[in-house]
Amino acid sequence: LAQLQIGSLKTLALLVGALGYAGLFAIAWPVTGGEHPTSQLWAAILLLIVGAILGFIWRERRPQVAATVFVWSGLISLLIILFHINMSEYALIMSIPVIFGSVLLGRRGFMLVATVSNLLTILSVLTASRGASEQITGVRSALLAILPVVPTVLITICAWLSSSNLNAALVWVWSGYEQAHRNEQLARDRAGELARALRALEEASFRLDRANYLLALAR
Repeated sequence: LAQLQIGSLKTLALLVGALGYAGLFAIAWPVTGGEHPTSQLWAAILLLIVGAILGFIWRERRPQVAATVFVWSGLISLLIILFHINMSEYALIMSIPVIFGSVLLGRRGFMLVATVSNLLTILSVLTASRGASEQITGVRSALLAILPVVPTVLITICAWLSSSNLNAALVWVWSGYEQAHRNEQLARDRAGELARALRALEEASFRLDRANYLLALAR
């Protein structure tokens, strides 16, 4: 199971890293006439990239640390982006760290990520509901066009990884069952051979005793 989680972390880290570099490229060269990216948006994208890189590098030596850093850096990055957009309609992106946690972390780690993510989502929605609506242009416009698609894609990938892990685990269980069945059959065959050997030994012992008895009578 640990190897399956390492493989999942590798896939997700590469995917998130690629998305992070795409976002970095988008904010480094904004649309002409659009608003310039804020320092919060720079921090979010850079944190997302750093988390993906550390998760990829540490996945073999420190898989638990790598998974924890990767999930929490993604959670913080998405939280910053969500507050930057300041629109409650896009609070769905906070479900991404929860899905990542279900794939990469244990039960306690997943519950902690899910709890924090839900609380922060509620906070962001309450904050966004108090703000006044405004015309969205430039960098925010690009983000608002991409973000609705990202959760669906990532949810699909995580579901695929989870099903792959489950299928691999079922294959291993079935392989173990078949091996145990073969061992049981082999043990039964050996037990039959041992029983036949014991019967042959008893028959030989009986014949030897009979021969000794006849020899004694002949004397």
